[in-house]
Amino acid sequence: MNKKVLFAVLSVVLIGLLVGAFFIYDELYEDYTHSNFQMQTVDKDENKNDGTAPEPEQKHEQEHEQERTDNMVPDVEFYDADGNAVMLSDFFDKPLVLNFWATWCGPCKSEMPGFDRLYDKYKDKVNFVMLNVSDSEETVADFIKENGFGFPVYFDKTQIASYTFGASSIPLTFVMYKGGEIYGYQMGVLPEEALEEAMKTVITEE
Repeated sequence: MNKKVLFAVLSVVLIGLLVGAFFIYDELYEDYTHSNFQMQTVDKDENKNDGTAPEPEQKHEQEHEQERTDNMVPDVEFYDADGNAVMLSDFFDKPLVLNFWATWCGPCKSEMPGFDRLYDKYKDKVNFVMLNVSDSEETVADFIKENGFGFPVYFDKTQIASYTFGASSIPLTFVMYKGGEIYGYQMGVLPEEALEEAMKTVITEE
């Protein structure tokens, strides 16, 4: 077998392997993005008893204050699409969904249609902060327009928010009660059904 024939055979085999790998990846990725993941909820620490039992009303107030202190998120600054600085606490007037994402992130893009549907459904009851971690405003604007998304987009230009929340891997989503107390989080793709369940919880317990 001469070199040209051998090269042609190897090329056909390589192309076949690549095509097969693509379809296998696509099938696995489809299963991954639609798996029934559950959001990781944050446990509320119980108060330590120093031997003095408070009255029931006082105990309830102490426990509530301790829970909120333990699970409150740090306040961080980022920017809106017009370049204005905003604080995370600006969104604490309602329950909050905070999502770290980028246009180059395949898993991020796979969950966005669900986020957009839930934003449209619950935007009067829940604030959404879709925080882009690395893209330019122009890139994001083109991406949002191309996909017809309606949720508000913000930019972590200083990377302070990403560092503070440990968003070294994206997507990363937090769901919070009104006031900034964490209900739960998800590292990786968060299915629409799981996100809606979490949102209903924070709305109910508002």
